[in-house]
Amino acid sequence: MSTISIAQVSKAFKAKSGVVHAVIDLSMQVDQGDVLGFLGPNGAGKTTTIKMICGLMLPSQGEIHVRDINVRTHRRQAMTHIGAVLEGTRNIYWRLSPLQNLAYSARLKGIRAHSCKAWGEVLLKELDLWSRRHDPVREFSRGMQQKTAIACALIHDPPIVLLDEPTLGLDINAAVTVKQWIKTLSTQYGKTLILTTHQLDLAEELCQGIAIMRQGRKVADHTVQELRNLHRKESVTARISATPAEVRAKVRRQWPEATMRHESDSITLAIPSDGKPSLAAVAAVLDQWPCDILSLEQSVPSLEDIFIQVIDNPQQHV
Repeated sequence: MSTISIAQVSKAFKAKSGVVHAVIDLSMQVDQGDVLGFLGPNGAGKTTTIKMICGLMLPSQGEIHVRDINVRTHRRQAMTHIGAVLEGTRNIYWRLSPLQNLAYSARLKGIRAHSCKAWGEVLLKELDLWSRRHDPVREFSRGMQQKTAIACALIHDPPIVLLDEPTLGLDINAAVTVKQWIKTLSTQYGKTLILTTHQLDLAEELCQGIAIMRQGRKVADHTVQELRNLHRKESVTARISATPAEVRAKVRRQWPEATMRHESDSITLAIPSDGKPSLAAVAAVLDQWPCDILSLEQSVPSLEDIFIQVIDNPQQHV
């Protein structure tokens, strides 16, 4: 059963420079109980899509259904099924305590505070906020504010949860708590989640499916296992000390399918091996280049490696 269905949706905005196409002909489905990692570079169209699912924006064309409810024509009804944390902690009020924020959020959703008192207690305890339930949120750390925002988004116990960068800016302990709670929402409570994040290790650990956006278009939509199967070939990973200008042309000539990632003090090359080239063969080539070899290893691509390949070569993966 598809909990969220997006059919040929596009969104365009008028700007001084002309029309900006934020989302272009997007179609996808998210099934009941799935955790979807919705990935892409900044400006790829992820947040615009999430806001359209929430009914905060209407598509320029196409339709979105939430549990068979048309978001365009029955927005209020559709929103009763969704809890969302968008752009940080904008759904909480800093002068209020967590308990007061939950009560206020419940009333906004048409629920009397006393009717969700037990569920609110569960949320605050699971998110390690119960001991601070009476304190003003303005006194909280960034991580505690984010957890309060998540609790407020879930106070009406929605079957669908949308989380936009839920661990952004959190310290390690807070990030771990949020990550564990996302797992709990999926496995224990059967929620359907869409998770946008730039932390690809987080997406790899939590998500069953991955959709990748690039310049408003969906360029990949697979389960994590399908993505791994598509990229199951091993590669040689070489980290070298050089400038991109010195080696970019050489890489393209020597290994046309290789990807190159420039970091602050090094360049990482991922060279598809398929049994060839061997570590020794790669080392022999690099010895002739104006670079120092920092490390060299045979590796299986991570989700981060796959993401880079999809973004660099989108036509191969849709």
